[in-house]
Amino acid sequence: MINECPWCGGNDLVVNQNRWRCNNCHSIGYVEMPSPERLSNIYAEYGDSDRNASLAMGGTTPNIARSLLNAAGWRAGDGPVLEIGAGMGVMTKTMAEMGAEVTVIEPYCSTDFLAMGARHHYRDVSEIPLEQSYSWIIVIEVIEHVFDPVAFLSQLGSRLLPGGKILLTTPNAAGSRAKREGFTWSQIMNLTHLNLFSPHSLAVAARQAGFESVHRIRKPVAYKTGWVSNSALALTQVLGIDGGIRLILSDWRSP
Repeated sequence: MINECPWCGGNDLVVNQNRWRCNNCHSIGYVEMPSPERLSNIYAEYGDSDRNASLAMGGTTPNIARSLLNAAGWRAGDGPVLEIGAGMGVMTKTMAEMGAEVTVIEPYCSTDFLAMGARHHYRDVSEIPLEQSYSWIIVIEVIEHVFDPVAFLSQLGSRLLPGGKILLTTPNAAGSRAKREGFTWSQIMNLTHLNLFSPHSLAVAARQAGFESVHRIRKPVAYKTGWVSNSALALTQVLGIDGGIRLILSDWRSP
C-alpha cells in the first residue's frame, strides 16, 4: 500500500482499484506495479489490432512531428539524434527526411526503421556502443511506460553530448481533462501507463535524474483533435492546461 506520493511527498492520495492519484501534485501511479512479464503480455494484447497498437504506441503524424520539433527548436544540423520508443516510425522518418542522423530504440514494435532512414536500431539503450553520444534525445510518449523514470532519465542524460538536450513529452495528469474525468481518464485506462505525471512531478523526476535545466514548451503544437478547435487547443497549450506535457531537459550532471 502506498502512503505518500513519491514525487511531492504528499499523503493526500485517492486509491481506485490498483491506481492511486495524488491530490497535491496530481500524479498517478499503480498501487502494485504489473510485472515485466505481465506488461509484455499487455503490449502483445494491444498489438493485436491497429487501433490497440495506436493506443499503446502513440498517434504521431508527420505534421505533428514537424510541429513538435519546431516548437522544441530542433534542427537537423544540430548533430546525431537518439529516438527512444520509435513506435510506428513516424518521427524517425520525419527527422531522417529532414537530414538528421537518427538512431532508434524500440523494443516492441517490428517496424523496419532502417528502411525509414534510421542509421541504427537497438532494442535497449544498453546495446548502444559506449562511445556514442547524441546532441538530441527524443522521448515522445515513453516515460509513462517506464518502471523507474529517474533511473531512465539519468541513463539518457549520460548519453548526451556537451550542450545536448532531451525533448520529452507525456500525458498531463494535471490537465483540465484529466482533472475532470478522474479515474475514467483515457490515459489511466491504458494499462501500459505505469506513471502519469503533472508538470511539477515530472520536473522533480528530471532534477532527481541530474538535469539542472527543465524548460516547459508552451509554443503551440499542431496536434490533431476532433473535439476542440485549433485555436482553443493552442490557447490551452499556452496556458499549460492541455492534455500533454512537453519539456526540454538539459545541463545534465551525474546525480
